[in-house]
Amino acid sequence: MRTQILLTFVTYFFCSCSSNHQKIPCQDLDLVINKTMQENHLPGLAIAIVKDDSIIFAKGYGVRKLGESATENISTPYYVKNEKVLPTEWEETGIYDPADAIISNVIDLANYIKLYLNNGIFENDTVINSETLDQIQMPQIITASWAKEYFNPEANFMTFGSGCAVSDYKGVKIIQMAGMISGSTSLLTLVPSEKTGIAIQTNMAGALSTFVPVNYKIIDDLLSHP
Repeated sequence: MRTQILLTFVTYFFCSCSSNHQKIPCQDLDLVINKTMQENHLPGLAIAIVKDDSIIFAKGYGVRKLGESATENISTPYYVKNEKVLPTEWEETGIYDPADAIISNVIDLANYIKLYLNNGIFENDTVINSETLDQIQMPQIITASWAKEYFNPEANFMTFGSGCAVSDYKGVKIIQMAGMISGSTSLLTLVPSEKTGIAIQTNMAGALSTFVPVNYKIIDDLLSHP
């Protein structure tokens, strides 16, 4: 129940993507991702990385459906019950759930990250006022310590703004937004001072904490290569 209350931003469908083949300073990223997926029984995972207003990396991993080799765009949703990975159904979302349900993919989310990192401007159009974004990202409450498990285990402070988690990591400000429905988990991480953002999705419910090693592997490598 804690997780369901915590994750009030958005939830997404997984989208399998191919790499942009741009060089990124992330050593052994594929190894970290594949290890994470294997250890946590994740059928599929997609990731996109934004740096300086460009998508520098986008790639899909895993399979559309367990037991098959197909890696198509829309993947079968799963959940874990009694330590078994079982297929489930996509939850219906609609106009009655505007605050916590939207169908998307890592490329769309990467563009959303660009909007945030550019102070509300996307492709030269102002979509949201920068002052409004500042208010959204302003810490409002201090969270319970269990929130670190999902977002940032090494945080010295963990707070919530308006629909986002705000914390610190190795001296930089981290802003995160997450979502989960039956069969899907996703996480956005912004590092505004580095003009960097990461979008991660998987077709497994309740998988937010499994993103931690992948997320901070990327951040560590990017911070070490200014």
